[in-house]
Amino acid sequence: MPDTNLVKRQLKLKLSQTQEKVMRGKSKAKAKFNAAKMSTGQTLKHLRSRLRSGDVLLGGNPRGESSGVFDKLYQKVSDGLLGKSNKHAAMYVGKGNVVESGTYGTRKVRLKKFLRDRRSASIMRAHTSSNQERKGAAKFAESKVGTPYATKNIVGTLIKFVHKKIPVPSVFHEKNVNKGVICSGLVAHSYPGIKIDKDIPKGLTRPSDIRNSENFKQVHHYERKGKSSQFSSHNNVKGFRLGRG
Repeated sequence: MPDTNLVKRQLKLKLSQTQEKVMRGKSKAKAKFNAAKMSTGQTLKHLRSRLRSGDVLLGGNPRGESSGVFDKLYQKVSDGLLGKSNKHAAMYVGKGNVVESGTYGTRKVRLKKFLRDRRSASIMRAHTSSNQERKGAAKFAESKVGTPYATKNIVGTLIKFVHKKIPVPSVFHEKNVNKGVICSGLVAHSYPGIKIDKDIPKGLTRPSDIRNSENFKQVHHYERKGKSSQFSSHNNVKGFRLGRG
């Protein structure tokens, strides 16, 4: 017969060791989380110090994309049409806030959320506009929070992609920014003094049109690599690691 007391002591020791491992695991996870938070804060502080109200953020593919066959095909087509880092446009309006338009309508989100939702982002500045005009653009974009998304304008942008000179029927072009707007259209309307592309109406502006415009220049670039992110700029400013947090 086995010694009952010995078995109890062994079980108690095993339980104690298991609990110790669990606690060590929690401590490591907590330390990792705190390190990620610190890294995130440092990166955002560095980024915000270089952003100005009215700057445009051109985003790449969103994170968490499905890996299904249809999704991969869609990504290849959209990459060809728009470019990998030209799929979304938003405006920085100051104090760590970004205004963007999507199927959810026009909304204001924190810069932290915008960057974490995307695989890459370029910061574009309307360098031909004055500081006052850029601030005015930010105020205009912020005033449009709550405006619906102009889904029909997406069709209009595709028509213009086929050929810029093709006229777009009104059924595929919402001209009134108060009734509906797409992401890059919001940016274009926010800068009334800039003609981003002479052959494309403001409401049908694509993110790639902003990138290619001589009135905008790239200031910084942000890109995610693996489970962390790397922020770098065109003038080789040293990168900062950004944890998932």
